[in-house]
Amino acid sequence: MASPGSAKFDVSNIDHVREAVKNFYDGRGADDNRVWREWVLASPSSVSSAMRNKLASLQQHMGDHRARSSGCGWPYPEAISGAKVLDIGCGLGADCMVLSELVGDDGKVVGLDLCPTLIANARKYASVQGCTNVQFVCDDAENVATNEAIVANAPYDVIVANLSISQVRNCARVDVASQIYSLLKPGGEFYMCDLFVSVDVSDCARSSPQAWAEGYAGAWMWHTFVQTMEEAEFSSPVIVSSRKLYMSDERRRELAASMGVGDVDVAQLKELEEISGFQMVAATYRFFRPVPSSLESELRDSTESAARIIFNAHSRCTDQHVQLSKKFLCRAADPMIVPKELGLTLLASRLAAFFTVSPASTVVRLLPETNEPFFPKPVTRGKIASSPLTMPINMGMLNGDLPSSAPVLNLADVLSSNPVLRDLMQIVEKNKGTGCGPSGC
Repeated sequence: MASPGSAKFDVSNIDHVREAVKNFYDGRGADDNRVWREWVLASPSSVSSAMRNKLASLQQHMGDHRARSSGCGWPYPEAISGAKVLDIGCGLGADCMVLSELVGDDGKVVGLDLCPTLIANARKYASVQGCTNVQFVCDDAENVATNEAIVANAPYDVIVANLSISQVRNCARVDVASQIYSLLKPGGEFYMCDLFVSVDVSDCARSSPQAWAEGYAGAWMWHTFVQTMEEAEFSSPVIVSSRKLYMSDERRRELAASMGVGDVDVAQLKELEEISGFQMVAATYRFFRPVPSSLESELRDSTESAARIIFNAHSRCTDQHVQLSKKFLCRAADPMIVPKELGLTLLASRLAAFFTVSPASTVVRLLPETNEPFFPKPVTRGKIASSPLTMPINMGMLNGDLPSSAPVLNLADVLSSNPVLRDLMQIVEKNKGTGCGPSGC
């Protein structure tokens, strides 16, 4: 079987992927804090002092072993008091222990992970923390809906995944998403934090067991992500947060070395990635297993273009706000006008119990939210090239000049594809020196 570092690593082979993940996380020492330390998202400023104290306690007990667990987001959805939650790819169980506090004595948390060593340590830490409502299961995410212990606790109100689905083989992701869907209650939520790239990773990156185990080589492309969730019959994606990730020079060299690239010119790598428009983003999404309701039908049939929503905090939800989406932070008893589509998604979800939703008219046309995780990037003039970390590698580009065959952005081509811009440019050219412009003289 292929071992980490082997050129024969095959990302479509489940045994290769399992071995790469196990060896990477089980084999890392206590002094190994390389991965994600510079990328992990900071907790939101609205986190309560009790939650911060819980995290500090966990960090103290887990010590340097935190380096053997990774994540890229804040996988703690609101309004989960009394809920049953499944954490896929739980690692050392830190997220499970925080979720344990959030669901309370009436709720339950089940953690699933592939690595036996991590699961054994998770059980130890949970015992030290006094988490009696947490259970840990050792198995692959690809078996989530067939594992007896997981199924015995189903259905779940919420399923979370923090940097774990990107470690699932591409060919199995629709099936895993469908299994997750099947384990949720009607209206249940899949709360997912993961990595996204704007330019697909190279075959060279995919051949690296380390890059795959870290989640980099399996980072999502947006169109694939949407298609996967659609095929699993989830609701439309709702983005909760996103943040650009930046690699240190040391991490770039290490990642390149794990791919067998050898010495690289880091400055040139950065330039190539900037020119190609490469972004790596950590993003958190909400998906729901939609449940039909009469209120949903009323809103859908309404001629109004928006929805009025009010978050109602009560005994089953002690949160004072819900970050419904990246754009909409809903505070208790504070009415908000949101796009109609978001209102419909809300009504078909578990969160409908905590909101009052009705049709609303607005003089301002609300555009649907942009759920893509990437950030706007200015147009780059000049040659377009590829980075060995993002596109099929070209060894000649690592220490030499950009290839002369690289395409160049041509103004004539841009104008020919945009008739409005072309007409404006013609007006500007015609009126040069006259004091006139596109809007008149």
